[in-house]
Amino acid sequence: MEGNENRSPFFIGMRNLKTALAVLVVLVLYRLLHRDTAMLAATAALICMQDSVQKTLRSGLNRLVGTCAGALIGMLLLYSRQALGGSYLSLLFAPLGIVLIIWFCNFIHKPEATVISCIVLLMIVLEQSTQDPFYYSINRMLDTLFGIVVAYIINRFICNPSQIDQKGEEP
Repeated sequence: MEGNENRSPFFIGMRNLKTALAVLVVLVLYRLLHRDTAMLAATAALICMQDSVQKTLRSGLNRLVGTCAGALIGMLLLYSRQALGGSYLSLLFAPLGIVLIIWFCNFIHKPEATVISCIVLLMIVLEQSTQDPFYYSINRMLDTLFGIVVAYIINRFICNPSQIDQKGEEP
């Protein structure tokens, strides 16, 4: 990495600290809001924190597209499972959902959203939630959106990488 040759192996950079801060903010706010579903929000904040605000936005958009695709396909599969009465046939829903998601992400030209979409699908299909599939899926999308917003705000307003000049100093 250019400019990092003289850094100590123990150096902790600003992106590292901002990523940890974003996860901390998510965890604290979810605790204060009495929400027990911080995993997706914290994961979104972790994944979306990038070395520029622009990359954070791009990563957030891909994450949101993937989460929406996984949640919507997961919701449809949960309703199908309910209609079948939870039979062993429902074991095929996770692999079927994976096939549909990979096809869909390729179809919309968002292959970078595929993995997260599959993860969200698996969380929804394999989770034994008592919530209605619609509300459960919407809540997972909101969790992701929350994490993306936290990462963006922290990256935008705390030592914004695009505001650091060529010398590596803040303006």
